[in-house]
Amino acid sequence: MMIKNKIYNSFGPAESFAGKLVFIFGVMTSFFSAYSSFLVMGGAFFGFTYLCTTIDAENHRIRSGDALFGFIKTGNWISLNPNMTIGIIKSDKVWKSYSWSNRINKTEEKNYLIALFNANGKKLFPIKSLSSLKQAKEELDQFCTILNLRPFQS
Repeated sequence: MMIKNKIYNSFGPAESFAGKLVFIFGVMTSFFSAYSSFLVMGGAFFGFTYLCTTIDAENHRIRSGDALFGFIKTGNWISLNPNMTIGIIKSDKVWKSYSWSNRINKTEEKNYLIALFNANGKKLFPIKSLSSLKQAKEELDQFCTILNLRPFQS
């Protein structure tokens, strides 16, 4: 059973939205100019690239990396061992974008991440992003049974 989780957009919400607009504009102008392929490729890269985690429960391994253009997966597979743990951490991510008129657009994301920890308690990478603590606790219990790992105790 393969489980795929999207964590967040790699370039933030503002840049992702702008990339999607550039992609759409490039597709619309591709009938008039061959140079619009640069807009299509650049817009697709910035608009659709995101951080994701793939879990292979049958082979007991996990991979975290970017999905370039939304479909080219990167990252190395890590075999899970019984010494690893999973736990919940609070994530306060702030995305800032600056304009030429010296205005700052701040977008805050307050999420709970289910993360994988090694045997020493060091965080390796996030497995899933959830908006509430209640949902995160329910998903943590499910991942503990699926991956046969114990919850992280700090």
